[in-house]
Parts: sequence; C-alpha cells; structure tokens
Amino acid sequence: MRVALFKNLNLTFLAVCLAALFGCDPNDNSTQSSANCIGSVIITVYDGALERRCGCQEGNGVFPAGSPFTCSVAVGTQLLVQFISVQQSHQIQVGSLFTTPIVTPGGPSVQTYSVGLTVVGSLPITDVFLPSMSGTLLIF
Repeated sequence: MRVALFKNLNLTFLAVCLAALFGCDPNDNSTQSSANCIGSVIITVYDGALERRCGCQEGNGVFPAGSPFTCSVAVGTQLLVQFISVQQSHQIQVGSLFTTPIVTPGGPSVQTYSVGLTVVGSLPITDVFLPSMSGTLLIF
C-alpha cells in the first residue's frame, strides 16, 4: 500500500512539474484558455463526463457521457489526464499509446497522469469502466 501511494504521489508530482513547465496548472480548477497551455493539454475525468480543460485546439468544454468528444493537439504535446473527486472507478485508455492506472473512490481528490504525444494520428480515448465516456485525440 505504501509503495503504491508513494508511486502515485511521484506520478502526481511529476505531472504537476510538467504542467508547470509547459504552462498548465493541473491543480487550478478554473477553466483555462488554450493560450495558457502551450506544449500541454489537460483532459479531466469526472464521474459521467470528460472535460477539455486546457490546450485542445477546439477550446474548452465539458462533454457528458455519450457526447462526441474530440481534442486536437500538435505532436510533441504533453497529455495530462486528470481525475477529480471521482466516486466511481475509472481507467482512461488512449489508443495503444497510454493507459492510466485504475482510479478508485477513496483515493486522492486529484490524480494526474501524463504521457508525451510523439506520434501523428487519431487515437480513441475511452474510459474502460464507462465506455460511453469516449472520444478522439487527433495528433497533427
């Protein structure tokens, strides 16, 4: 348990450092403009919705499960997947590129995981536990 918590804290710390370096603050719960997110993008996961929080070419917005979600970003962008105050289990899969750990209720109120987007293409984004929370990440 301590090892898992320590590892999770290290990942969260790394994500916060990367976000600060690239211009997004994943602990800022306000809506941010894409202009403040040069080099990074935040996709936030809530129970029943995905949010384009920061850095998507389409701008910010919240998308309930079943709504079409698309986020377009440049190759080389740092993707941060952030879970906020979840009361259900979630695990986000971004094509075959990246899968977050399973996030369960009772964990830290904010958990952030990141990956560098190094390939051009279209990747599906899916919540393994709630497949209707899905969309597409377009990397150009």
